[in-house]
Amino acid sequence: MVAKLLRWSLTVMLALALTPLLAIAQTFAKIAPVPTGADLWDVWFTSPDDGWVAGVGHALYRTTDHGLTWTFVSMPGNPDGPFYAVRFVSSQLGFVAGNSGLTGPDIYKTTDGGTTWQQVPEFPPRRLLEPHPVR
Repeated sequence: MVAKLLRWSLTVMLALALTPLLAIAQTFAKIAPVPTGADLWDVWFTSPDDGWVAGVGHALYRTTDHGLTWTFVSMPGNPDGPFYAVRFVSSQLGFVAGNSGLTGPDIYKTTDGGTTWQQVPEFPPRRLLEPHPVR
């Protein structure tokens, strides 16, 4: 009898413990097709409607309708280089980071919400990465 009661108690506790996890898992739903066949590495939303994804092949896409549709954003630089990260500090100030291959890491900055992008000067400067003679 005690063993049966213990089993029942453990079952109830396990069910109660898993209920929040099941509720969270049910909140994900595919709302739109993926904007590209390229591998996507990062996603960032500045609001419930305005979001960005970055990936392989210099891929940067933007949505303004909470992910229902995505628009390709043309970026300067090597079109084969991947973007690994996209981050916004505010709705206007954002950064995209990647690697163009031959020229090394690329970082782009926008100050107008993604309308225009400028390459950030190399950081850290390459001269800091080169070996220096000991004197």
